[in-house]
This record gives sequence, C-alpha cells and structure tokens, in this order.
Amino acid sequence: MPLGFLPLLIAALLGLAPHSLAQPPAKQPPAEPTQAERAARPELDKILSDITFLEARLKTQKTRQAALSGELARLARERQATEDELAGLAAQLRALLPKLWEMDVRLKGMLSAPSAPWDETDRSLNWLGAQYSEVRGDLARLSTKNSELTANLAREAELKPEADAQNALVEKTRDALLEARLKLRRELASVRHERLAPREQLERILEIVAQAELSPAMVQDKPLDAAQGQLARPVAGEEVQAFDPEATPARNGLGFRTARGEAVRAAYWGRVAFAGEIKGLGQVVVLAHGGAAATVYAHLARLSVKPGQDVTRGETLGVAGEFPAPGASGMSFELRFGLKPSNPSRWFVAGHVTVPTPAS
Repeated sequence: MPLGFLPLLIAALLGLAPHSLAQPPAKQPPAEPTQAERAARPELDKILSDITFLEARLKTQKTRQAALSGELARLARERQATEDELAGLAAQLRALLPKLWEMDVRLKGMLSAPSAPWDETDRSLNWLGAQYSEVRGDLARLSTKNSELTANLAREAELKPEADAQNALVEKTRDALLEARLKLRRELASVRHERLAPREQLERILEIVAQAELSPAMVQDKPLDAAQGQLARPVAGEEVQAFDPEATPARNGLGFRTARGEAVRAAYWGRVAFAGEIKGLGQVVVLAHGGAAATVYAHLARLSVKPGQDVTRGETLGVAGEFPAPGASGMSFELRFGLKPSNPSRWFVAGHVTVPTPAS
C-alpha cells in the first residue's frame, strides 16, 4: 500500500476531509509584539510603554475608587440605620404622648376632688414621673441621633464630589487605554501584513473593547442588559437581513435598506469605543454600554461622532452607506454581550419604526 494512501484511508474512516489532516488550524498571532517586530517598528515600544503606564495608573485609580465607594456605602448603611432608629423613637413618642395627656388630665381631676384617692393618685404620679423620665431619655437619644445623622450627611456630601471625580478619572484612563490598545492592534496588523477578513477585524476590535470594561456614567442607573424592549431602531428603513448566527457566513445582526443619506442613530445611551473605517464594512461605530454590552453600526457612509464621546439614545452617529448590495443604501446593526451576538429584534421598543429624538 502506498504510504500516501494511509492518511486518506484514516480520513475516510474518521469522516474527515483529506485537507483537514494536511492543514492544521492556523495559529493565532501573539497579541503582544515579538522582539523582532519591536526592532523593526520602534514606535511599538512607545505604545507598549503607554499601555504599561496607563494600566498602572488605572490600577491606582481603581483602588482609590473602590475605597471611596466602600466608604460611601458604609455611610449610607449607617445613615439608613440612624434614620430607622429615629423613625422608631419618633413612633414611640407619638404613641406615648396621648397616654401622658390622658394621665395628666386624670391626675388633675383626682387632685381637685374633695376627697382624693391618695393611693391611686400616688401610683399614678409615680407612673407619670417614670414615663416623663423615659420621654426625656428618648428625646436625648433623638437629639444624639440627629447630630449623628447631620455629621453623616456632611461626610457623604464631602466625599461625593471626590468619588464622582475619581469615577471620571477611571473612565478617562480606560478610554486612553482602549485607544492605546487599538493603536497597538493597528500597528501589529501593519507590521505583520495581516490580511484579515472584515468580520475578523471587527471581532478583534470588539474583543479589545470588551476587555476595556467601559462604564459610562449615563448608563450606570439604566444598564442595557436590563433594557429589553427599550432599544430604539438605529435607522428608519426596511429590514432586509435577519439575525442568523448559524448561517454561513454568520449574520450576527440585522440589515436595513434605507433612503439615501438616512441618519443612523444610537439605539441606547453609551460611549463611542470605536469609530472608523473597516474595509469591507464601511465606516463603523462601536458603542459601549457598560457591563460588556455593545452595539455595532456598520456600512455607514460617514460619521458624526468620535471615540470617547458619550451619546444619548437617538443621537445621530452618521449616515447610512452602501448596503446590502452595491448601489443600494442601508446599514447593519449588531447587539453584543461580551462577544456573544444577541438578536436585536427582541430588544427594540415594540412597534417602533422610527428612532426617537435624542433624550436624556
């Protein structure tokens, strides 16, 4: 039996295509530049130095951010406990006052009677004295708790601006770190003469965006993963491509045919993590929505936003470009949680056919 026939026989028995034995899966290039690449492209060292510096700065800022957040959370718990105790003391006093008033009236009646029942009067006076003593104690505790609450509120008011400023610093550093990592990715693609398919380029960008963990302040009280049924359609037009990640090639989002020059708008509040051209996908915008959630707007003709910019739901990102076929006008839209695509149709506002005007 010829030696060359053996691999074909094994492949046939295993149900494998012959080329799957001859061609092992291509290895992913390393995410970091090699020494040879750094020698060939000196600017890579500068980018790596920037990334190292920004990572160290982010770590320090996040440590301070966590400390401030923890202190504010502790103060909030203490404030709530104090407010609950004050409410309890106030309720006790409200319940006791009618009884004190009733006993006071009764004693006055006893003392003004021609023949006072002194035993009962004495017991009532002792009870009344004890109750007044308890009330004075409650009032003293009430005063102390009010002072504690005032000090607590003052400390919260003092820390809140610093915490807000620290949160802003963390997000600014995250933005800069994301920009540096995307720049490193571009330089490595250039020095390696990579010829990635458009979708592969987008996936690399989305992976870097997911690692950045951007958390825009405007979405902290309205996270996208809890906003099913609240996303606006990104463009006015006819849906011409359905969501089908199992198709070949995969369709990880929806496609829309539009009027020429139709505005493309943000489906939800977020921050521009990427805005630029990906050959084969036109101008592309990736919005980060916190919690590793992102939306992708591809096949745009031109952009109205830039990286690091915060946008509101309904804000214009650009205009529709050429999609789904040459000469046609449209765009595509994806919803991602981490790198996993989700069907946007399940997240749109029910019955919504046009996007809303920008809202805060």
